[in-house]
Amino acid sequence: MNLKKIIQKYLGFVNFSSMIKLIMHGFWFRRNRVFFIFEDREYTYEDVYRQSQRYAKFFLSQRKKLVDSGKLNKNQRLAFGVYMDNNPEFLFASFGAGLSNSILFAINSGFRGDTLAKVMDQAQISFLIINESTLKEVESIINSVQVMGPENVYFAGDKKVFAATGFHPLAEAVDQAQKIDVPRNYRVKVDNFSPVIVIYTSGTSGLPKGVPCTHIKLVGAGFVVQSAVHLNKNDRGYISMPLFHSNAWYIGILPQMIVGGSFVLKRRFSASAFEEDMLNYGVSFLNYVGQPLHYIIDALERKYGSGDAVEAALAKHPQNKFRKAYGNGATVTDRVKLKRYLGMEHIYEIYGSTEAVITTANRPGDPVDS
Repeated sequence: MNLKKIIQKYLGFVNFSSMIKLIMHGFWFRRNRVFFIFEDREYTYEDVYRQSQRYAKFFLSQRKKLVDSGKLNKNQRLAFGVYMDNNPEFLFASFGAGLSNSILFAINSGFRGDTLAKVMDQAQISFLIINESTLKEVESIINSVQVMGPENVYFAGDKKVFAATGFHPLAEAVDQAQKIDVPRNYRVKVDNFSPVIVIYTSGTSGLPKGVPCTHIKLVGAGFVVQSAVHLNKNDRGYISMPLFHSNAWYIGILPQMIVGGSFVLKRRFSASAFEEDMLNYGVSFLNYVGQPLHYIIDALERKYGSGDAVEAALAKHPQNKFRKAYGNGATVTDRVKLKRYLGMEHIYEIYGSTEAVITTANRPGDPVDS
C-alpha cells in the first residue's frame, strides 16, 4: 500500500473541514479572539465559523437541488466559482466549501471576455459568486457561458446595484438555505487528496490551468510555513494579495489560523496604505507575491525623501511591530532595504512551484542572495 492510500485509510480525518471545526470552534478559548479585520470591522474566530457554517448549508442545499433534479450524481461534488476582489464573503465561501466538501474555483479577477467564459465552462461550475468589482464583466459574458446562465449568478452586495441583471442576492440565498433540511446522505465523504480550492496559473500557453489546493495540502502547507516562520497568537498578518492566489492561503491565512493569530484583509494591494495600516493595526507579518516590497519601499522613500529618513522614522517607531515577511519575487536589494528601513528580523524569499510540490526558502543566517 502506497503512502497516499495509507493516509486516505488511516488519516482521513486530516482534512480542511476538520481543521476548520477544531481550530475555529473546537478550541473554545479562541472563539472570541479576532481572526481578521476588514475595513475596520473585526471578525472573531466564532464569527467566521458561524458564517462559514451558513455558507456550507447554502452549498449543501444547492447540491441537494442538483442531485434531486438529476444534474449531479450522488457521488459528485458541488463545484462553484468565486470571481471578485478580497472581502469577507470570499473567506466565508472558502471555509464553507471546506465544511461542505465542495470545490471552490477561485477565478482570477483579471480574467476577461472569452477567457473568463471558457474558464467557467472548463470548470463545470454550477453557479458563480460575484460582487460590484466584477459585475460588469460577468454581465458582458454570461450569455456566452454554456454551463450556466444569469439565474446561477449570486451577487454579494447591495441589490440596487444589480437589480436589472437577473442575478440573485447572495445574502438572501444564504438566509433561505438555513430553512432547508439537507439529510446527511446528500454529503459526499471527504477524500483528503481531493481539491477544496482551485486556483489558476497565468495561462501563458492556451487557457489558464487550474491548480488544485487539496484538503491535505491546505493543512500541510499551513504547518510547513508556520514551522519555518514561528508565528504566535499575538502575530497579525497583512493580506493584500488576492484570495484567488494560493500564496494568500498557504502563507497568509493558514499559518495564522494554526497558531490562533489574526490578519488584516485588504480588498487590494496599496503601497501607500501599508505604513498607516502597519502601525494602526500592529501588523507583524506579510505574505507577498511579485513586487509589493519594491512598491512599499518606493512609497516610503518618496514620502520621507530618503532611505535614511525612512529608517529614522520607522525602524524604532513605538507602534512598529513588523518583523517578518514570506513570499517570492523580491530582489536582494529590496529585501536588504526593507529590513533596514523597518527594523525587520527576516524576509523569507521562497522558490517553488504553483502546485507547492517543490518549495524552499532562505532562512535566518543564510546568505542574503541565496
